[in-house]
Amino acid sequence: MITSQKNFLDDLSTIKDAIQKVNLDTTSIDKLHEEISNMELLIPVVGEFSAGKSSLLNSFIGKDVLPTGIAPETALAAELRYDTDERIEAINSEGQVAKKFALDQFSTIGSEAASFSFLRVYLNNDSIRSIEPLVLVDMPGFESPLDAHNTAIRSYLNKGAHFIALVSAKDGTLKNTSMRHLNDICEFDRDFTLVLSKKNLVTEDNLEKVKKHISEQMEMNFGESKTPVSVDRDGQEAIKNILSHLNPNNLFHNVALPLMKDTIYNLESSINVKIAAFNKNTAENDKVIEKLKSSLKKIEMEEESMKANAKGTLVDTNVSKIVTAVGKDLSDSVDSLVNIAINSGTDALSSEISDIIHSSLVSNVKSSLTNITDNITTKFNLELQELGNEMDTYSGGNFAEQMAENAKSLLNNTVGKLRTAVEQSTKKNGKSYEMVTGLLAILTDVVNPLLEVVIVFLPEILNFFKRKKQEQQIAQAKADVRSQILTVVIPSIKRKLNAEITGILNEHVNNMISEISQKYADIIASKQQEIEKAEEEKQQKAEEIAAQLALLTDAKTAVSAVSKRIFA
Repeated sequence: MITSQKNFLDDLSTIKDAIQKVNLDTTSIDKLHEEISNMELLIPVVGEFSAGKSSLLNSFIGKDVLPTGIAPETALAAELRYDTDERIEAINSEGQVAKKFALDQFSTIGSEAASFSFLRVYLNNDSIRSIEPLVLVDMPGFESPLDAHNTAIRSYLNKGAHFIALVSAKDGTLKNTSMRHLNDICEFDRDFTLVLSKKNLVTEDNLEKVKKHISEQMEMNFGESKTPVSVDRDGQEAIKNILSHLNPNNLFHNVALPLMKDTIYNLESSINVKIAAFNKNTAENDKVIEKLKSSLKKIEMEEESMKANAKGTLVDTNVSKIVTAVGKDLSDSVDSLVNIAINSGTDALSSEISDIIHSSLVSNVKSSLTNITDNITTKFNLELQELGNEMDTYSGGNFAEQMAENAKSLLNNTVGKLRTAVEQSTKKNGKSYEMVTGLLAILTDVVNPLLEVVIVFLPEILNFFKRKKQEQQIAQAKADVRSQILTVVIPSIKRKLNAEITGILNEHVNNMISEISQKYADIIASKQQEIEKAEEEKQQKAEEIAAQLALLTDAKTAVSAVSKRIFA
C-alpha cells in the first residue's frame, strides 16, 4: 500500500474513532474507507492501431504475450497485472469475470470480443510486479470500431490515472484522430506522456525533425510544448523511465482528495449541528425543524416547476450550442474530409466524420451538462435562501453553498477516476431513475445514441462521394465533394443531431433535476433528524450534556486537524 493511500485510511480511522464517541453515523466513513482501500492506478497505453503499443508492452514484459497486428474490431483493453497464477480473465459489462483463458488463447478471444468489456491479463512477471501499484493497460487502437472504441476509451478516461500516448515516428506527425483523443484526455483532467515509437524506422535527422514538429503541434493545441520520448523495439527501459517520473503518491492523492473533502465537510457539518442544537433552547430547535420540513415541500414544488419548463429553459439553448459546435468542427475539417473522401473512400470518410462528431460531443455535452447543473442548483438555492441563512448558525456557515456542491458532485465529482464507474439505480415515486455517479455516465448515454443515428444516416450521403470520384476528374470531384460536405452533409448531420439530442438531453435533464432534488431533500432530512435527535438527547440526558459537548468539541478538533493537514 502506498503512503498517501495509507495516510488517507489512517485519517479516516482517526475520524471514525472521534465520531463514534459522539453517537454520529459512521456509514460514510466506512464506505469511503472501502473505496480508498480498493482504488487502483491504471496507466492506459493509447495510440493509433499501428503505433506499436502491444509490441512496446511485450518488450517491457520480456516476452510476446500480447498479440500484435490483430484486426481492430477484435481489440479489447488488456490490464496487465501480477500473479503467480498466469491467466486471462474476460470481464463483462457488469464487471464480472465472464470467462477465463490461458495465455496462449489470445487468438481465440477475438471471436468473442463483442461479449466482453475488457481483459485482465495476469502474469508471473518481475517487470509487471516492479511497477506496482501502477497497472499498465494495452488499449485498442484509435481506429477500432465505434462501439468497441467508445466503450474502452471512454471507460478508461474515467479510470485512468495517467496515459502513455504513442505516435509512430514513421507517421511524422500527430494525426487529427490522435489529437482529438488527446484532447478528450485533457477534457477529463488527465495528463499524458507522449511517446514517439518505432524510432528505428527513421533516420536520426528525421527523428529530430519529427520531435520538433510534434512538440510544435502540442504547443499549438494544448498550450504546452511536450517533447515526445522516443523509443525503438526495446521498451523495457523506456517504460521504466516513463513510469519512474510518475509519483504514485501524488496521483493517488489528487484523485482521492475530492472525496475526502466532501466526507470531511459533511462530518464537520453534522458535528456543528449537534453542538448548536445542544446550545440552543427547545423553541429555537423546534423553529428550525419546522423550516426544514417546509423546505422539503418547497423542493418538491420547485422540482415539478423546473421539469415543466426544462425544455424551454435548459434543453433547447444547450442543444443549439452543441449542434452549432459540431457543425463548426466539421466545417473546420472540410479540406481533410475532402481528401479522405477522394483518396480513401466512404468507409474512411465515415470513420473520420464519426470521430470528429464524437470528440466534439464529448467536449460540448460536458460543458452543457455542467452549465445545466449550475442552473438547477442555483434555482434550488434561491428557493432555500431563508433556510440557508437559518442553518448557517447551526452548520458553521455556507449551508446553501455546500448543499449545491454536494448536489453537483452527482455529476462532476472526479473521485471515481481510478475505479470502475458503476451505474446504480434508485427508486423514486415508483419510477426507476438512473443514479448518476459521474459526468462520464451521462456523456456515454447521451453521446452513444447520437452517434448511432449518424452512422445509420451517413451511407446514403457518402455514396455520393464514390460516384463523384468515378465520374469526374479528381480536381472537379474535390470541388463538388467539398460543396456537398458544406451544403448537404453538415446541414444534414446538424438536423439529425438537433432532433435526436433534444429528446435525449431532455430525458437526462429531467433525471438530473430529480436526482439533484433528491440530494437536496436528503441533506435537509438528515439535518432535521440530527437536530431532532440532539433535542431528544438533551431532554432525556440533561445532566450529560456538558460531557457530550466536550466530546463533540474533541471530535470537531480531530476532524479539523485532518482537514487542515490534507487540504493545506
